[in-house]
Amino acid sequence: MTGHEKSPVMRTPDSGSGGGRRILVVDSDPETRELCRRVLVEQGYSVDVLGSGVAALAAARQNPPAVILLDLQLSDADGMQFVAWLRSDPSLKSIPVIPISATAEDTARLPPANLGRLLHKPLSAAAITSAVRRLMRAGV
Repeated sequence: MTGHEKSPVMRTPDSGSGGGRRILVVDSDPETRELCRRVLVEQGYSVDVLGSGVAALAAARQNPPAVILLDLQLSDADGMQFVAWLRSDPSLKSIPVIPISATAEDTARLPPANLGRLLHKPLSAAAITSAVRRLMRAGV
């Protein structure tokens, strides 16, 4: 993707539990997106998945999620840049973000504000579920 193309939003049917249970998954890897979507839907969440940071920011502005799972190595935007965009928008700045990375170096770059524990690729269903539950219990 060049960054100028729109990435389609893959949506799951709303589980009927309201917007507070909607999660946005932003990852450049289709397999990771599908794993996150499947695991979270099985847990009763409504899930949108995107592969583009630019498209994800637009989607979050249109329908703010309760939590964002964010790949720090997106093809069109650095994950930290995405977090900066999110935090500069008053309507989005309080959305918690769970960062996802395949490299240990990303840990040092993480700002402390409103981020969950870094998830390392390859992801497991247990790690995804635990990270999201931890944030949901924290009052999201």
